[in-house]
Amino acid sequence: MKFWENDLNKILFFLLVVLVIFLGFVGYGAYQLKAKNTSGGDSVKTQPENFPTQVDTNRCWQISQLRAENVELKKQLESMKNKIEDEGKTVDDLKGEIAFWFSFGSILVTAITMIVAIIAIVVPLYNMSEIKEKQQEVEEKQKEVEEKQQEVEEKQKEVEEKQKKFEEKQKEVEADLKSAMNSYNKMKVQIESINKKVAQAKQDAYDAEASAEISRIFYMNDTNGMNEAIKVYEEVIEKYPNYSNIENVYLNLGKLKFDTGEYAVALGYYEKAINKNNANEVFYSNRAKCYRKLAENEQDPAKKADYIAKAEEDKNTAEELKQKGK
Repeated sequence: MKFWENDLNKILFFLLVVLVIFLGFVGYGAYQLKAKNTSGGDSVKTQPENFPTQVDTNRCWQISQLRAENVELKKQLESMKNKIEDEGKTVDDLKGEIAFWFSFGSILVTAITMIVAIIAIVVPLYNMSEIKEKQQEVEEKQKEVEEKQQEVEEKQKEVEEKQKKFEEKQKEVEADLKSAMNSYNKMKVQIESINKKVAQAKQDAYDAEASAEISRIFYMNDTNGMNEAIKVYEEVIEKYPNYSNIENVYLNLGKLKFDTGEYAVALGYYEKAINKNNANEVFYSNRAKCYRKLAENEQDPAKKADYIAKAEEDKNTAEELKQKGK
């Protein structure tokens, strides 16, 4: 149905119908011309001759002779006439065929010429119509593309505006975040300072309690003073393991054990004191004294030599620390 919607297609179909009708009439005319040419070679009819019935006897013989000659001549004439008619028929047939083929060729050439002319005229027009339609479609597509491009540009502008607003908000948020971080850092420093003060206060209170316990030693009598002092120091170590001056408790407890002759126990307390503070020369010198006492009481030569070597090592360390302290 789309074929008939185009006016150019209708014109083309009409011209083809006219061409077919024209070719039909021309072919019919050529056929009639050929039939007319082939029907012109009819044979010549001879009219019968009338001869007189009453003649002289002398002339009868002459007449018979003349008649015989006439018959012979007529036969010859008839034969020549037949030949001429045959030749004429052949020429007429050739003329008819030539005329037929000439007419047919003319018709064919005319038809081809008309078809070529129609194609040469109609096809470009048809192509022009298609080109116009395609051009219209392209223009419509181009308009759609331009509209889409305009929409994209508008969207891009909206995106740019939103991006600007986002950047402004981001800057505001960053400024607020920076301010908040500064406030947080200040608060953190303040909190750390407060925590340190609290921890120091707790430690001071803790140390005060431990010191109060230790101070009991100074109020003891001489009879039970040493044993009570050892008991107090052991209680302080047990109750206040985080006492800030715990290494001195180990030192004093080591001295008391050394005085009571418990050299090995005293050695253990000195080692704990050194583990808490390895920069105190007194801890090393006292441990060296313990090693010497253990060496004096040791019967095994190997162990004895080992105690003496360790005592010398601690003595040297104490001297080095003493020199650094100066």
